[in-house]
Amino acid sequence: MGSPKMNLPWRGTTVLGSVINTLVNGGVNQIYVIVNPIRLPELPASERDIRVTIVENPEAESSEMLVSIQTGLRSLPEDAEFAMICLGDQPTIQANVVSDIKMTATQSKGTLIFPSYRKRRGHPWLVGRVHWAEIMALDKNDTIRIFLERHKREIHYLDYDCDAPQDIDTPEDYQSMIRTTG
Repeated sequence: MGSPKMNLPWRGTTVLGSVINTLVNGGVNQIYVIVNPIRLPELPASERDIRVTIVENPEAESSEMLVSIQTGLRSLPEDAEFAMICLGDQPTIQANVVSDIKMTATQSKGTLIFPSYRKRRGHPWLVGRVHWAEIMALDKNDTIRIFLERHKREIHYLDYDCDAPQDIDTPEDYQSMIRTTG
């Protein structure tokens, strides 16, 4: 993309700022942003919050998303029961989805909870501590899909009749999202 995509402007903040605001509005109390140290995102002053911790993934350039997930899990406090996995380049995630996932977890309805957008699994998703050791044991060249395939029968889905949030992977993706979401 040429510049860190999480720093791109989005609805009065940045792409990452929008994701952080959505997580906060959805009831997330502590947010760990796993970043590539070469492309550190800039947090606008309004998103600099004691609930946000920046964690560097030194292998971000050469590894799969799994390594970022492992880095994040490793950085969580010992009393954390769940982790919500959210992409920093999906500014269209909805606070109600975040809230629903969190509420489902607290009502003991599973330790793997995913939104299903018109029958398509998406983000953000939640994983309980009971699974963290297995995720941490995966080889850095694996993908998280290996773990999810092993546990597909344990996944609790929350159904939404809307499109899944889109990633910003290219300048064209960003321009398209700006046009379609304002």
